[in-house]
Amino acid sequence: MTLIVSIEMERDRAGIYEKFKYSMIQSNEIMQCYQISGSYDFVVIVCVQDIQAYETFVDRALHDDLNIRKFDTSVASRTVKHSTAIQL
Repeated sequence: MTLIVSIEMERDRAGIYEKFKYSMIQSNEIMQCYQISGSYDFVVIVCVQDIQAYETFVDRALHDDLNIRKFDTSVASRTVKHSTAIQL
């Protein structure tokens, strides 16, 4: 399963962001993590075997982080395009 998770942090502080980024780097389920502008602070791409594995990830990586205000999860139902190639 591929899930797209938008995350809003409690505060805009460098220390909070650095701790969060480190935890995302350490999580094997995270394939991509972007710090973004707009309503949310980060978006992460999560790949897991099933919904139970996602719930385990959420409990460990998101619910335990008291600096996360909220997060929204979207489930990817179909891959339309996936590429890492860049036209130069």
